[in-house]
Amino acid sequence: MTLATIAIETTVEQDWHSRRADAQARLSELRNARGVALLDGKTFDDREITKAEAELDAIEVAQVEATRREREQ
Repeated sequence: MTLATIAIETTVEQDWHSRRADAQARLSELRNARGVALLDGKTFDDREITKAEAELDAIEVAQVEATRREREQ
């Protein structure tokens, strides 16, 4: 059995500015939590920060692509 990726076109308009702000806030919270953990001598899973950074990068790229597509229409 193989899995296939299917692209779904949608007309739902995204609020990229809000999504980006939310992702930035989440990343900031995680970085603060890592600092607190370091201060308290506790461990912190840096994978959460890596994941949040990847999400923010993806949102930024999607926002640029959405703008490009709007201009083409």
